Amino acid sequence: AAVLGKRNAARETTSGENSAAALPLTLKIQGMWCPACSWLIEEVLRKTAGIPETNVQFFSDLAHVRYYPHLVTPKDILAKISGLGYRASLFQEEQEQAKEKRALLLRLGISSILTVNIMMVAFALYYGFFEDLTAAGIRFLSWPLWAMATPVVFYGGWPILRKGFSALCYRTATMETLISVGALSAYGSSFFQMLQGSLHLYFDTASMLVTLVLIGKYIELHARQKLSRGIVEIYELSNQKVRLSQSSRPPAVSSSQKTEDAVGEVRKMTAEIERWIPANEVKVGDEFLALEGERIPLDARIVSGKGNIDESFLTGESRPVRKRPGDEVLAGSLLLSGDLALKTIREGKEGSLGQMIALMQEALLRKNPAEVLADRITRWFVPAIFFVAIGAGFYLWMDRSPLSEALLRGLTVLVISCPCALGIATPLVKFAAMGVARRKGILVRDPAALEQVKNLDTLVFDKTGTLTEGNFDLQEIYSEAGEEKNVLTTLGAVEAGSSHFLARTLVRKARE
Repeated sequence: AAVLGKRNAARETTSGENSAAALPLTLKIQGMWCPACSWLIEEVLRKTAGIPETNVQFFSDLAHVRYYPHLVTPKDILAKISGLGYRASLFQEEQEQAKEKRALLLRLGISSILTVNIMMVAFALYYGFFEDLTAAGIRFLSWPLWAMATPVVFYGGWPILRKGFSALCYRTATMETLISVGALSAYGSSFFQMLQGSLHLYFDTASMLVTLVLIGKYIELHARQKLSRGIVEIYELSNQKVRLSQSSRPPAVSSSQKTEDAVGEVRKMTAEIERWIPANEVKVGDEFLALEGERIPLDARIVSGKGNIDESFLTGESRPVRKRPGDEVLAGSLLLSGDLALKTIREGKEGSLGQMIALMQEALLRKNPAEVLADRITRWFVPAIFFVAIGAGFYLWMDRSPLSEALLRGLTVLVISCPCALGIATPLVKFAAMGVARRKGILVRDPAALEQVKNLDTLVFDKTGTLTEGNFDLQEIYSEAGEEKNVLTTLGAVEAGSSHFLARTLVRKARE
C-alpha cells in the first residue's frame, strides 16, 4: 500500500507540473539488444517521478528525456537505467562507443571456445544411446560438460540473464527473459539429470543458445553502430570547439598553427593568447576565428578576411563559394583558403547543423504502419510463447506422458522461439536505407518517402554540381607545340598564386 501510494503521489506531482518547465536530456544507451529493451527503459522512466516524457530509439541507441530538475537529476536517470543492466551516458560526453563491442567480443570468444569443446564431448556422450556406457564412463563425460557449460551460461550469458530478470521485476517480458528461462531450464534440467547418472543432458543446448545469441548480438551491434554513425558524425561536427577573438582582425598565423587540429574547440584571442571553448558555450555576437583548412563550427557572418568556402556538405554544390566581409557562412562549411574573423549569428542548436541533427532524429522517431504492427505483435509475442510452452507441457502431462517428456517439450518451445527477427527486420531495412542515403549525401526527412521511391520514374535536379564529388582532376593535355610536361609546368607556374579551385588542380598536377 505504501509503494502504491508513493507511485500515485509521483504521478500526481509530475502531472501537476508545467511541461514547459521540463528540461531536455539526450542519452546514449549501450546494451539494448532488441526493441523490447527500449520498451522496458521507456516504461521504467515513464513511471519515475519527475519525467513527463521519454522516447527511447533502439536503432540509434539514443534516449530523449524531458525531466523536472527539482524532482530528478540526470545522475538519477542514469542510475535508473544502469540498474536495469544497460550502460547510459550523456550523449555529448559519450566517447567510449567501442567499449560495449569489446566486452561483448570477449564474452563471445570465451563462450565460443568452450561451446565447441562442449559439442565435441557431447557427441561422445550421445554415443551412449547406441552403445552401453558404464556409470563411470557417463560421469567421466558429464562432469566436464557441466564444468564448461557453467561459465558459458553464467559469464557469457550474464548480460542476458540480468536484463531478462530485471524485466520481470517490472512485470515485463523481453527477448532476454525468454532466452534466460530457456537456457537456465536446459542447464538446471541437465544438472539434476547428471546427478542421477542419466544420458539426457542438454548442457550443449544451453551453451549453444547463449553463444548463438551473442553472435547475433555482436553482428547486430556492429550494424547498429554503422547506422547511427551518421548522426554521431554530425553531432561531433556541431560540437567542435571554437577559437574566440576579442579583435575583429584575424592575426598572422604561422603554417604550424594552421595545421593544428581544431576539432572540438574554439580559439579565443586575448592579446597574443589563444583561448578555445566548446561551441555550445558561444553566444550570439561572440567573435571567433577560422583558419584555412578548418570547418566553420557555427553559423556566422564574416567580420574581416576573405576566403573560398566549400558548402557541399550542406548544399550539395561542389563548387567553392567566394566569401567576403558581410557574407553569411553556415556551420559545417569547409574553409578552403584564407583566414576569417566571424561573428556568431545563431547558437549551435538553432544553426544549420543543429537543424540537420533535429531532422535526422525526427526521421528516426517516425514509424510507418508496418513498424507499428510489428511492434504490437512483438510486445505480446514473448508472453504468448510462455503460455504455449506451459500449455504444451501441461497437455502432454495430462495425456499421461512422463513428466520428464512433458518438461522437455515445453523447454523445446522456449529454446526455439525468439522474437528478434520480428521486431528488428522492418526497422532494420528502413535504417539501412537511411544509412546508405546519408553516406551518399542524401538526408532523409521522412522515412515514408523510401516506400514511395519504387514509384518514381523521373528525377529532376535543380542545380549543377549535385551529381559530382567536387574533386577535379586533369584528364588530358592537348598541345600543338611543346611537350605536355613543359606545358603543364608552365601552367603550374602561372596558376601558382591563384586560389581558384581549377588553378589548384593544375598546380597539384604540376607538382606531381
